[in-house]
Amino acid sequence: MSSEPGMKVVVDRARCYGCGACTTVCAPEAITIIMYKAVVDPEKCTGCGRCVDKCAVGVMSMGNPE
Repeated sequence: MSSEPGMKVVVDRARCYGCGACTTVCAPEAITIIMYKAVVDPEKCTGCGRCVDKCAVGVMSMGNPE
């Protein structure tokens, strides 16, 4: 997946159950699991989209972090 410049990963935390699959492909270690939910550090996220492709539940997408 390629993304537009400035785009970061956004997590639908209501649907995420914290399986951790996304953390296995995040090279800059921008994703941590906190209380069974994926949390993305937008300062570390490069917007590569590997985690979006890896998420089997589809709770990750590319967007502008709030």
